[in-house]
Amino acid sequence: MSDTFNFQRFSKFLKYDISRVYSNYGITLLIFICFPVLLYAFNLILGLMSFSGWNAPSQTMRLGVFFLMTMLLILFFPKNAFGYVTDKKKGSEFLLIPASTFEKFLSMLVISIIILPIIYLIGYVLVDYLLSLIDGSQSESILSLFNSKKFDSSLDFEVFTPAWFGIPMIYSTFVLNILATTLGAIFFKHNKVVKTIIAIVVLSTLASVLFMTLFYIICGTHNFALISDKINQYLANQTDKSLEFNVNLIINIVNTIEFIIFASLIYLRLKTLKH
Repeated sequence: MSDTFNFQRFSKFLKYDISRVYSNYGITLLIFICFPVLLYAFNLILGLMSFSGWNAPSQTMRLGVFFLMTMLLILFFPKNAFGYVTDKKKGSEFLLIPASTFEKFLSMLVISIIILPIIYLIGYVLVDYLLSLIDGSQSESILSLFNSKKFDSSLDFEVFTPAWFGIPMIYSTFVLNILATTLGAIFFKHNKVVKTIIAIVVLSTLASVLFMTLFYIICGTHNFALISDKINQYLANQTDKSLEFNVNLIINIVNTIEFIIFASLIYLRLKTLKH
């Protein structure tokens, strides 16, 4: 039997891990998924109390709440699901579980970037879609926003949503952010959420400075007017398909690099975890 990975041993640990996460966070996740119902009820009650009539929440409002709830889930799920590993007693029990570090790491990834987003994203959108079917006064499901060029019929302008902005973009963004907050949850011992947010802000600022420095070096100038001219010349020579391909390529490369960095750091943290 391999010390690094054994499928039977991994399967047992994964089932245990899923059961543990479900008992700790299952009800909370269900509340997150059903939040469109709470938003719908709150909006109707507020409308009736203000005598403005039966008003279902707009598509734009529901989209904003969806992103807000997703952000809260990304911030707090890792702390509640995996933050215990830094606790002296529970963390020691985690280390004594008969599974390799790689299997524990893989289980953490499966739950965070496969099981959680599938259950949450599909569940949330499905609840929103059912509300749209039940109440005809409510606009289309938020899912339709990622298959069209308009965010809401009430807006007097169109917001272009290229192909890469749809579900794959939301999923990849979810994955990268949940990996970042998972790293914070198993790295910091106290005030995990606050310290993780501070770390993300600091690292994002440093990354932006580095990116702008590289961008200036590539452009060969700090003059915004000249840079703008070069960008316009580049865009003028691109077709819609080639531009979309290049944007997709850059996004995929950046996302892959970030994924490798976060996953590697999570594994190293688990590998060096001691109590």
